[in-house]
Formats: sequence, structure tokens, C-alpha cells
Amino acid sequence: MRFPSVLVLPVLFLSFTALTACGEKASAAMNDATRLAAEAADAAKKLPAFAAASATVADLTKSLSGITDGATAAKAKAQLTALVDSLQQQVGALGGLDKLTASLGNGDLMKGVTAQVTKLMGNADIAGSVGPVLEKLKALLAGK
Repeated sequence: MRFPSVLVLPVLFLSFTALTACGEKASAAMNDATRLAAEAADAAKKLPAFAAASATVADLTKSLSGITDGATAAKAKAQLTALVDSLQQQVGALGGLDKLTASLGNGDLMKGVTAQVTKLMGNADIAGSVGPVLEKLKALLAGK
């Protein structure tokens, strides 16, 4: 029995449509995979920067904790200035404070640093010694 040729064209059309749809899905999946690979490579390149920024935040926390009065503030001023400048550069290299905060977890560490800065700024002797540095750090932590 001969296969009716009238049925061949619709079957070929449906087969072509199905293959085209599969091709589009495969192409979209390949595009997604390529994008994800690029993002992973970018994140891997930034790992040392995240580690450095995290260490800087830890050093800032330690430095701020050591400030108890105007004299200790004056003594810590040079190191504090260097740490704030370093953090500012690192945040810029990472693409913003939100990226750093996300890498540190839920942001509690940054909130702790902000609380320390606010407390220290409330002391007139400390503010007199390192006020501008604390203001710069506070602005940086606020994302400005």
C-alpha cells in the first residue's frame, strides 16, 4: 500500500517545527550556561578582593574598638585613615557596598561597624581627633 503523499507535508512541517522549538530551547539553555559561566569567572576573579575587604573590615572593627578617648583616637588616626581609604578603594573595585555586605553574610558586621562609628562620634574628644575620618567611614557604610 502506498503512503499518501498529502500526509507527508504536514508531518514534515510538524517535525521541522518541533526541531526548531528544541533548537531554540537548546540555544536559550546554552546562552544561560554561557552567562552563568561568565558570572562565575567574574566572581572567582573577585574572591581575593572580597577576602581583602573582609580583612579590612575586621581590622577596622579592631581599630575602632581600641578607641576609648581622645588620646587613643589620636594614636589610631593614621591607621584608621589608611583602613578607611583602603576599604573605599576595595568597595569600588567590588562594584559597591552591597556586594561586600552580601559577601559578609547578612550585614550584621557592617551594622556593628556603623554602631561603633556612631558611638565614637558621640564623644567630643574622639570626634575632635578623628571626626573627619569617622564621617568618611560613616558615609562609605551608608553607601554614599
